[in-house]
Amino acid sequence: MKRSEPEVNGFRQWLPAQAYDRPVTVLMAFIALLVIGAIAWYRVPVQLMPSGFELNHLWVWVPYPDGSPAETDGDVVRPIEAQLGTVPGIKHVRSNATTGYASFAIEFHQAADMDVAYNDVVDRVERAMPDLPEEIERYGVFKYNPDDEPIVWAGVTFPDTVADPYHVMTRVVQPRLERIPGVAALDLWGVPERSVYIDYDREKVVAHGVDLGGLQRRLFGDNFQMSGGRIQTRGQDLYVRSLARLETVEDLRRYPVQEGLTLGDIADVRFRSAVSYDINRIDGQVGAAMAVRKESTANAVEVSAAVAEALEALEGDERVEGAGFHIFFSQGEIIEDSMGTLTQTALVGGFFAVIILLAFLREWRMTLLISASIPFSLLITVGVLYFRGGTLNILSLMGLMLAVGMVVDNAIVVVETVYRRRADGAGARAAAVKGTAEVNLAIVLSTLTTMVVFLPIILMSDDAVFSFFM
Repeated sequence: MKRSEPEVNGFRQWLPAQAYDRPVTVLMAFIALLVIGAIAWYRVPVQLMPSGFELNHLWVWVPYPDGSPAETDGDVVRPIEAQLGTVPGIKHVRSNATTGYASFAIEFHQAADMDVAYNDVVDRVERAMPDLPEEIERYGVFKYNPDDEPIVWAGVTFPDTVADPYHVMTRVVQPRLERIPGVAALDLWGVPERSVYIDYDREKVVAHGVDLGGLQRRLFGDNFQMSGGRIQTRGQDLYVRSLARLETVEDLRRYPVQEGLTLGDIADVRFRSAVSYDINRIDGQVGAAMAVRKESTANAVEVSAAVAEALEALEGDERVEGAGFHIFFSQGEIIEDSMGTLTQTALVGGFFAVIILLAFLREWRMTLLISASIPFSLLITVGVLYFRGGTLNILSLMGLMLAVGMVVDNAIVVVETVYRRRADGAGARAAAVKGTAEVNLAIVLSTLTTMVVFLPIILMSDDAVFSFFM
């Protein structure tokens, strides 16, 4: 028995009928969505991986200067471990006691709220502070944030003509890179820092009977900078500072130790690089490493390109004294290569889809309508992605490519149904409304089944990292 038309009447015909009866409204809304999508395409943040992932780990670092591993274990690790044991949601705690510091790696259960866990850990360490040695005045509690990962790793080589590499990096290179829009911070490693060193001559100290302890206290007391209070006068606040600085190495050499004896007579005072146990070499030259971190909302591709341009400009700057810059890793280049590959794959796939549609449908207007649904749906999706605070990354691009296939399938089904009714003699409105209503429920359900496939993987996996990315 032939099905009667009323089976597709009612609510399922309401949306197609509204769209057909209000062409101007639908067209304006469609154009507005496309314009918003086009603007979002140029403004959406681009990065390698998605943001928002929180690893269920925290790290605590407590410096203990000059403490041996045994002392660090007894004086620092045990009191803090006793307090950390009261934090709810902890799965494992691994502690490490070494010369100079203690560290703790804390793993929480997957259901733990990491913001609450962070506050609990800080609270427990604060409770342990009164039981720790007086030398410990600070500590650090860290949690993983993928937005903090460096987007550029680079190396710097210093020729022998560079007198003070530390000054070049901290006074020239670092301010120049941190002024770039989107750059949050610049980390440096292996830069030989220069300081003033006083090497006492033991024989001269003994011969003149110099009290080194008293001399050191005098040096600290005579070289200071401190606040002297505030003076209020005529509606103004004037801040007073007391300054007594030894500005140059010559000032130190002339510092009086005893009557007729200066510091330069009993010690070698010079400005030189600090002694380091590390050796940093790039292409056989003295080198250093630096990592550039971006702001969370910045575009990784644009920031990486700006950093590369700044480093190239710095090589011609006289202030760097011939230092050379080498980029080892650039997240922007990786993103561009990945996006180029995905874009090329999408274009090739779209081209073959158009050819196949034209070969089977044999109707250029239907082929053009279905093909146009691909870029239009992508633009609208990018607009939604931008306004909900998302980013364009490798995973979101793969999701877009997967969605393109479903969009083409659904478009083919709708257009073919409308086209068939039109060929059977139905009017334009009847074919559009009833043809769409006939398949809209099947399209929605088939799309939902594709989405539901991912739910077991997301909800049933014990691996938080895997669940997040799925």
